[in-house]
Amino acid sequence: MAKGRPWGFIPAVLLLAGCLTTLQVIPIDYTPGSARPAISRYAGYESDVKAIGYVMIEELKLPRVEGTLLVYPSRQEYQSGFVTELGASPDRVAAKTGALAVANCPYKKILANGERLSNLPWHVRVRTLAHEMTHMAQFALGGWSCRLPHAWLTEGFAHWAAYRVLEKLGLDSFASGREAAVESVAGLKSGRALPPLSRLSSQPDWDGAVRDPGAAESVYGQSFLAADYLIGQKGMAAVVEYFRMFERSNNRDPNFKAAFGADAARFEADFNAQRKNF
Repeated sequence: MAKGRPWGFIPAVLLLAGCLTTLQVIPIDYTPGSARPAISRYAGYESDVKAIGYVMIEELKLPRVEGTLLVYPSRQEYQSGFVTELGASPDRVAAKTGALAVANCPYKKILANGERLSNLPWHVRVRTLAHEMTHMAQFALGGWSCRLPHAWLTEGFAHWAAYRVLEKLGLDSFASGREAAVESVAGLKSGRALPPLSRLSSQPDWDGAVRDPGAAESVYGQSFLAADYLIGQKGMAAVVEYFRMFERSNNRDPNFKAAFGADAARFEADFNAQRKNF
């Protein structure tokens, strides 16, 4: 889930292609082996989705993403979409719609707040879509079982992949994303403490941690750095295998140990020991 305040936030600019008056329904249907699509800030969401899909599949070697992107022209319509498209109860919608966009596994859909995205720089829009499409790839790796891996790795890897997509498309550098993550962790307000990764494993724990606007950016930053460190140590293929294991099993910690050769607690200790070097 992409948060409302993106890293490296800069003053909003109007995106000509992002100004919507009606709902846009865009298939996520990139076919492996297709020619690399052109990308332009003026071409709109369909162009963005195709370019992101190309990079995810052809260059990051993630699985084919299937589903639908729905971009709503207003906050009110975005909120209504959670009820009509995802079957959310009306009393829980407000808690779900603070994000710029949300990927949903059972319905294979991404819902996006086009009103807010239209007031952000183009590269932030692309990053947001790439983040959510990475969640769709995670769901696909798990055979659409909709089981829940470690939340910190699910979100951290989605941010990691989103910055890789931006770099491949020439819109931003991965290094800038990593630097922003380091700064977000270092800049946590005095008196606050980041929850350890072990307290960010379940979805309820994650949701509780990022609900605090004063800590959310740092929680995402820490998870980005943890995913980056894990990939540096074990390789991206091991991360892909980890998500694939959830097609067969919902046991987070055994899956982690099987994929990475060490349990999550050991990895967390190693990561914490290395954080001073970031």
